[in-house]
Amino acid sequence: MTDFSDYPTGEAPADWRDAWIPGEHRLEVQEAADAIGGKVLRHRIDANNRRAWAWERVPRGAASHEVLTRMRSTSGDSRFGIIVRGDGDGVRGTEQGVTCECFKGANHGLVEHEAPKLEQRQTLFLIVYNPDGEACRGPERPHGVARIWGESFFPWEPNAWCWLRVRVEAVGDALQVKARAWRDGEAEPDWWHYEVQDIEPASVGANGWVGITGQRESGVREYDVFSVGTEGDCAPMPSC
Repeated sequence: MTDFSDYPTGEAPADWRDAWIPGEHRLEVQEAADAIGGKVLRHRIDANNRRAWAWERVPRGAASHEVLTRMRSTSGDSRFGIIVRGDGDGVRGTEQGVTCECFKGANHGLVEHEAPKLEQRQTLFLIVYNPDGEACRGPERPHGVARIWGESFFPWEPNAWCWLRVRVEAVGDALQVKARAWRDGEAEPDWWHYEVQDIEPASVGANGWVGITGQRESGVREYDVFSVGTEGDCAPMPSC
């Protein structure tokens, strides 16, 4: 687990790697008075396509990973979150992994960003990336490599911390995914927003990494805590 307090300010952490499709996004550690360790990992994206950073300190090849983070964005139109079992060849169309992200939602063009309307607009987005899916592009898989498994209402707010916990486990020949989110200051729920079995073959991201991800939308993303458990261990909460 890291709260980023042990990294130098003003530069990218040395053990985080620009992964998936490199370039056109920036990562740096900055001070933040309301962060648990006094610092945050700040992510800016300038490209239209998906981007990710990998935390190299976490061993690859585990049968299960659970990731927990505290995060926020300056804009309610952002897309940002966690990637588990990430992998690829550095070019579009080769991406692998499971992502769970806060998103502006399908209704963003119909509903203004006002607190009473957040449940109609803000969502938690679950996607799996598998290069073999390109050959199956069609009505059942319109995005090819990317397959959307769910968009669940979650009323996150700009400039407000929320928590996200994602567990991905290889069981037999397939992946199982669980994910839940909650707003800072609330108790962690005892239920999952998503609990999906047989989401993709277990070969997807079998030697993959964990990290953060997003696409170019409005806002600067910040991550306060990044905690990981492997081989059935839970990702621990910070002691604060």
